[in-house]
Amino acid sequence: HYRLARIEYGRGNWEGAERAYTDYLERYARGGGGKYAGASRYELAIARIGAKERTEDAAQTLGQLAKRERRASRRASLTELEAVALELTHEPARVREAIAKYRSVIDEFPLSFAARASAARLRALGDVDGSNARAELPRFDTLLADPLRLPEKAQLLADIGLHTDAER
Repeated sequence: HYRLARIEYGRGNWEGAERAYTDYLERYARGGGGKYAGASRYELAIARIGAKERTEDAAQTLGQLAKRERRASRRASLTELEAVALELTHEPARVREAIAKYRSVIDEFPLSFAARASAARLRALGDVDGSNARAELPRFDTLLADPLRLPEKAQLLADIGLHTDAER
């Protein structure tokens, strides 16, 4: 079941991946079991973001993973992804929470890629104010960028800050 979920995830079939990961976790991860339970929870959250379904559940999972993460760079990425999931709920209270999380990533990890992604998300939301100078990171020169778009799956992963996964 895990391999089926990974295939769907790899193909960018987010709805299929969400169903397969949910099935795997329900069958094998109850009571702490399941060889791939940890990876499945993370990938399920990403699949939910990709499918734009149950993003509040994805945010909750990513928040739990961030709290347990010891490596600062990984914690920053998980917090930024949690904010993306909150933003995608489109609920005003959750979007405000996402904005606060984006700002916290920028404040706590100012030199991280997650901080740059958070700053970009804030700019896209039109919510960068002058009081937080760190949010004004150098902008990417779009004139140097390749005008071709990435494939849909890779573009989604890149848009939410998962550039390494987008390269695969």
